[in-house]
Amino acid sequence: MGKRLLKRGLSLLLVLTLMLSMVACSGGNNSDDATDDETTQTSNEEGNSEGDTAATDETAIPPETKGLPPMTTDEIELTYANWGDDPNVNEALAQAFMEKYPNITVFIVNMDAFTYQDDFTVMAQSGLLPDCFMVMDEIGWTLNGWLMDITELYDNDPDSEKVFDYVKSLGVYDGVRTMFASNALPNIAVLNKDYFDAYNEPLPSYDWTFEEAIDIATRLTHPEEMKYGLGKATMFNLDLLPDYADPIKSGQRGYYGYKEGEGYLFTQDWIDMVNLRNNLHVQSVFDVATGEEKEAALGDAGAWLGREGYTAINLDHFWSFDELMGSNSQMVAYPFPTSANGKVPVSSDVVGISAQTQYPREAYELAKWLTWSPEGWDTKVQAYIDNETVPDKLPNVEISQETREKFYTAYKDKDGIEAIMKSIENGFDVSTAVPGFKTFQNWLNQEGYMSQILNYSNPEVSAADIADELTAKANEIYQSEMSSLKDAVHSLVKYNIADYQ
Repeated sequence: MGKRLLKRGLSLLLVLTLMLSMVACSGGNNSDDATDDETTQTSNEEGNSEGDTAATDETAIPPETKGLPPMTTDEIELTYANWGDDPNVNEALAQAFMEKYPNITVFIVNMDAFTYQDDFTVMAQSGLLPDCFMVMDEIGWTLNGWLMDITELYDNDPDSEKVFDYVKSLGVYDGVRTMFASNALPNIAVLNKDYFDAYNEPLPSYDWTFEEAIDIATRLTHPEEMKYGLGKATMFNLDLLPDYADPIKSGQRGYYGYKEGEGYLFTQDWIDMVNLRNNLHVQSVFDVATGEEKEAALGDAGAWLGREGYTAINLDHFWSFDELMGSNSQMVAYPFPTSANGKVPVSSDVVGISAQTQYPREAYELAKWLTWSPEGWDTKVQAYIDNETVPDKLPNVEISQETREKFYTAYKDKDGIEAIMKSIENGFDVSTAVPGFKTFQNWLNQEGYMSQILNYSNPEVSAADIADELTAKANEIYQSEMSSLKDAVHSLVKYNIADYQ
């Protein structure tokens, strides 16, 4: 078995060179000659592969009748492109896939998130798309025809029954699946135990509520000491409350009140959460330290106080887990708190199959293996353990207890991560791969409404006064994009199981 590791941020020129070379030698094994270091290639000399098939309505196909055509036994090559994945983990996954299907050579292309959209546009226009890939512009790439209709692949895959219900419809437009959720990225809480101990505040139970979290944070606020009950999410100093008001409070609607089939609604829960968020800033419960204050205390005007140990409760995205847990303070991980009827907000990356691939069945199997496959997750978490790194994603699918135990080992924190993993089994999808979202977000930023609404010291616009206008604009964009999608998705290249039986 030969292998070569290319660097972690392939230039577009290298990507195109790689793709062209693969076209030239399609069906054969790769040489072991070293190339640059951004693509992982693993080659095998003999074997066979298998893939999956699906349809869109999850209730249409009884589980006992599901099944996918067999994988090809021809010698083939497949390429998967991503941004942000751990290259060592993907290398281990690719090796394991090729051991399972020795006739398939896998290339992993690790690209730069900041140039991913532009590079993909060039590759698509050149007819050189990877066989499967992380999708950045979900609506745009669907409308461009870059993605395959994989409805039958996914719906006929028995493993798709194990995917958490709330995320199954992600990537489905007018009954056509163009992509699937590849992981779970829940909102989480990271509590500073040293901070709690300093003020004789006991840690809450793992089933704490949103209201309890706000009460605790208020009690633990001491702005005169530059100590705050609530930290800003991520090093970009954001806060999450208005964005996820509806999942947190009612568990009925998503980001900006989105609901599949209905569109957007800026609800009373959103209005109340904006007002709560602003009041918490006025009361200095949220971190409101100025750059000058941080410079004086820490020697760094841009210091992230959550990481520095100056905040008690940090409500954050999952991708901040490792950074916050690496604080010099003793930090403990918790599920994101919600109200009694609320659900934990969960984002997801999405992955699609190229409309240009010659091997859709096999490309689907590879993409699934690298992302959400229960079997693939066992290999993936073991790779994290072997590399002594912390997983930056969680499964969006039922996994075995043995695999679950590996997660506890990888995180070195069974109680906290066990509670987080349990909380997302019935989470609420807040991914941005839904019609209208990104276009509306761009409009919102251009108009500057959110900065006016969230100017807590002197709000220029009240949430209540503008909620109806935002709802109307969001749904205008939603209806426009849904209309375009309905025309586009039924013209996509489609995988039909009958063609392979």
